[in-house]
Amino acid sequence: MRQHFKISRASEYFEDSELTKRTGMSRVNWTEALLKELMDNALDITDCIPNGEIEICVTNSQLSVWDNGPGMSCGLIKKILDFETRTSDKFAYQGPTRGQQGNAFKTFLGIAYNMGGHVEIVSRNLKHEIRCDTNPAGLIDVDHVVTDFPCVGTKITITCMPEIPWNTELEQWVFRYHLINPFVQIRYFSGEDLATLQDQKPVVLYKSGSLDKIKSTDPTSPHWYSTEKFLKLAYLSEKKGVPLGSFIGSF
Repeated sequence: MRQHFKISRASEYFEDSELTKRTGMSRVNWTEALLKELMDNALDITDCIPNGEIEICVTNSQLSVWDNGPGMSCGLIKKILDFETRTSDKFAYQGPTRGQQGNAFKTFLGIAYNMGGHVEIVSRNLKHEIRCDTNPAGLIDVDHVVTDFPCVGTKITITCMPEIPWNTELEQWVFRYHLINPFVQIRYFSGEDLATLQDQKPVVLYKSGSLDKIKSTDPTSPHWYSTEKFLKLAYLSEKKGVPLGSFIGSF
């Protein structure tokens, strides 16, 4: 008798065709997709603190984005590495957002795998080195090594095999981001390798005064929800044990 096998769909995050669908960009533009998602994550944090700062470093084999936010907890990183679920603080909410699907970080890992590299997160005085691989059964093997590493904020670095140059248009992406997000200071470094970055002055895009803007953590309006989506948010909040008063007060 033939056996019935249950196959995980987690490996879809590591397939070219699926990554193209999830990022909306073809393989030749994946570096731009990485910068977009890393910048979105950093901006979601820095638009909620008084003096937000972001620093981008680009070499021929690395892309890193640092922000001065409160950092990522070990619990959050563990949830992100669960390829059977999606993790997002915006998934059930309606409002201005840079994304709410909860699969961006998983695409980092998939792209790094396809480009022969790995992902590193430095946050809350810990360094997380994450390498992923797929086995013949279509399951994901995650090698997650955590070591002590004094730091401020969060820095996410995607390292690929040497001689894989990053797209030269990334600097223009940074300028465009700052144009519509002038509330944060952005520093941009670019060079062939880490050694050359030490001697370079960054391109600095300064914060433009005090701007009042809608933040991802601001209360949402109940009028932004359809009945279906409002009930979804209410159900998920109840499952997480949110008191009714706190739920009502979140609008």
